[in-house]
Amino acid sequence: IALTANADPEDGRGYLEAGMNDVVEKPIKAERMLVEGLVKYEAGEFEESLTALEAALREGLKDRKDQVRALKHIAFSHCLMNRWPACRAEFLKIYDIDPNFDLTPAESGHPMWTRTFAGAKAQAKKALAEKAFAEKAGKKSP
Repeated sequence: IALTANADPEDGRGYLEAGMNDVVEKPIKAERMLVEGLVKYEAGEFEESLTALEAALREGLKDRKDQVRALKHIAFSHCLMNRWPACRAEFLKIYDIDPNFDLTPAESGHPMWTRTFAGAKAQAKKALAEKAFAEKAGKKSP
């Protein structure tokens, strides 16, 4: 069996032709899409960034930090394109993955998303508190 970080199907066929019984490829397609999306974001290509970052999430980013990073940059992209409801929705999704999420100090004062993020954070924190209260109340009732 060959274990490889190469995700190219051609590499896998080559290993099989060389006599290996099976090939297990490291799932890096999603991570490549994440990097592509972040590069597009930094270049100001927000639509292309959205496409790549959303594809990375669909492909199944394994690391929760990568998932949060993708969602955060999707939110930023929507905000920068004046798509406020979509921006807020993406910020809210982050709290399902990381209830303690916050922007970095450098990000928190950005004029394009500060208010939208603050509203999403307050909404998420309220929902989390209500959920915790309901769970606690449910444990007390017979």
